[in-house]
Amino acid sequence: MSSNVIRPAMSNDHSPLRHFLDVLLRRKFILLQAVVLMPVVAVLASMQQSPTYEARAEVLLQNQDLAGSLSGTGSSVFTDPSRIAETQARIASTPEVAARTLAAANVTDITTEQLLDQASVTADPAADLLDIVVTDGSGERATLLATEFGRQFSKYKQELDTAAVDGALREARAGIAEIGGRENNPVLFDRLTASEQQLKTLRSLQTSNAFLIRPADSATQTGPRVFRNGILALMLALLVGSALAFGAESLDTRVRRPEDISDGLGIGMIGRLPSPSRRMSANDEIVSLEDPMNPGAEAARLLATNLEFARQGKAVSTVLVTSGVEGEGKSTTAANLAVAVARQGRRVALIDLDLRRPKVDDFFDLPQSPGVVDIVMGRCSLDDVTYTVDISLAPRQGPAIMNRVETSSGGILDVVTAGDAQMLASDIIMGEALHAVLLDLREAYDLVIVDSAPLLRVADTLALTSRMDAVMLVTRLNKLRRSNIRDLRRLIDSTPTRVLGFVLTGADSSDDAGSYYAYAADTPKQRRLGRKTAARS
Repeated sequence: MSSNVIRPAMSNDHSPLRHFLDVLLRRKFILLQAVVLMPVVAVLASMQQSPTYEARAEVLLQNQDLAGSLSGTGSSVFTDPSRIAETQARIASTPEVAARTLAAANVTDITTEQLLDQASVTADPAADLLDIVVTDGSGERATLLATEFGRQFSKYKQELDTAAVDGALREARAGIAEIGGRENNPVLFDRLTASEQQLKTLRSLQTSNAFLIRPADSATQTGPRVFRNGILALMLALLVGSALAFGAESLDTRVRRPEDISDGLGIGMIGRLPSPSRRMSANDEIVSLEDPMNPGAEAARLLATNLEFARQGKAVSTVLVTSGVEGEGKSTTAANLAVAVARQGRRVALIDLDLRRPKVDDFFDLPQSPGVVDIVMGRCSLDDVTYTVDISLAPRQGPAIMNRVETSSGGILDVVTAGDAQMLASDIIMGEALHAVLLDLREAYDLVIVDSAPLLRVADTLALTSRMDAVMLVTRLNKLRRSNIRDLRRLIDSTPTRVLGFVLTGADSSDDAGSYYAYAADTPKQRRLGRKTAARS
């Protein structure tokens, strides 16, 4: 790994909650679609449903065996009341009870199975009661079925409780009939007659252990629950939307945080520049010339200061400004940096060596040709294609070309354009003629800033780094991919040239850029307006 890479520490203060909120903010459209669509669909579907009604009846359960107590045949074994109640609830939920209920209520349009689906029988854990609930599309029928369900269960339970006595009574009567009279077998006849009388007494004492104590007097509408379904759908939508947002985030390979760039490349951030306004982008203007009091121009001056700190103790005369891919703002950064350094009193040369897509000439209203290509081809000299730019703080009134007159700070900015590359750009970049031009510029200026092609797009940029004193990488959030970071790290580690760090462009879209650029100079008019506002408040 190259030892010429500057690696200042960068703090990573992103908590899991902050990361969670950042992901939801970036994927807000996915989340909003889920939050809007799912509740709307749930509400519309609920409104299309037929109304449902619920009726409730109660049955009392008695565990006392009066016949057994009087006859001395009752069991003394303790039985759990909750178990008895659960047993009665299961008996009530049998098809026999449901069939009797439908017959008694004279309901023929639903089956026994459908009634069992519509009805629920539960044992009250705090009392000896069975709750019978019937749901139906008609409130009147739900009331009728719930009441009849409790009544038929009570009758069915009594039949079950007296079944053994009735069976024994039938057997005793059959035995008496078989004897024919007392004279045929007096002893057996008297015994069977006594048994018959005893069974009759038990039969009369045997009562039902289940009583309908509260018939269903009315039914309440339970559906559709539009509001409840909408709330549940909203809660589900938040979960589904969040899951979809994080799913999309995991599939997105774009780099979104400065820390990811720093950690991936192994270099520190030395500056960050906001995006130019739409007007400046459309007119190929740079903020340092067009609006020196703009926060973007202040950011460029801060970058120039950071560059001076990075150069301390090192002989840095030539700096290569490059990026990973196109569209990251390297040419804009190089131009703004050149203006800012020149205004600090330095003699600066800006040379455009992005021969495939030259851009520097547009920023300063300069002719693209003749340029570096013409010098290499021997058609002109360096002085013929060197343009001095007006870097005064006064608003521009036209082209930036001026006579070679130093500013009040003693700084000068000269620009060398690319020219028209009619031969292979790699041949020009690697040629000795260009090397001689760079040596001449190094001798004549305090700092030479070179705008080059992206590192990951052409091979000659990496070769050009060997002729530079330092490299400055321009990156843009949401533009680089994680695979680009890995490739850039490999190239950075292989270059012998000192890497100063990276400049983050489009920083106004990052998480803390708002506070980074909030401190800007105000005008007297703004101060007066501020005082008036404070006085009114």
